[in-house]
Amino acid sequence: MSSASPSVRRIAATVLAAGAIVSAAALPAAAHDGDRHQQQRPRVEISRVQADSPGREDRSNRSLNAEWVEIRNTTRNPTNLRGWTLRDSDGNRYRFDNVRIGSRDTIRIHTGHGRDTRTDLFQDRRDYVWDNRSDTATLRDDRGRTVDTESWGRRRQPPRAARAPMPESLREDPPVAGPCSYSRRPAASTGRRPIGRRPALLPEEAVQWRFAGELPGAGG
Repeated sequence: MSSASPSVRRIAATVLAAGAIVSAAALPAAAHDGDRHQQQRPRVEISRVQADSPGREDRSNRSLNAEWVEIRNTTRNPTNLRGWTLRDSDGNRYRFDNVRIGSRDTIRIHTGHGRDTRTDLFQDRRDYVWDNRSDTATLRDDRGRTVDTESWGRRRQPPRAARAPMPESLREDPPVAGPCSYSRRPAASTGRRPIGRRPALLPEEAVQWRFAGELPGAGG
């Protein structure tokens, strides 16, 4: 028993030491996790969007400038936005010039014409950019990396596939042998009594026959 006691003590000491190392390593990891959560917030964020210009949308400069996107510097240091871009889902892009946004400051980017100031920038467009119902504003830095996005409304559905063209044989009325012809006009508009229906050449239309003359052998 006396020979086993030192071994037990050594094992216990090893286990305790390993536990202490694991605990010491876990604390910095938890701290790093907290840092990552804090870093998830972009340094410059899209804080507000007014995509639907109030009042009548008459494309006047006043109406265009009532459509804007607001960005905010979330840090304690000013940020130079030179080379940054703001774009919509259709690829319409506004590139920032030598613009500095101060600590905790906001800047509104208007759609129409105007004189740039410290708080307001203008895209100098003559038409609206942002879709009232559904769109996404994307802010990228001078290296093309996405800094922040803001979406509203439902996602746009992909465009429907174009319908297949109508076969050439159905684009024009095919020739009819004999003294009979057909018309796509309703019976009431022909002024003649329909005497039957031709086999369906066009499923969506009721093709009616009418006499253009007497049938061979129809005489008494």
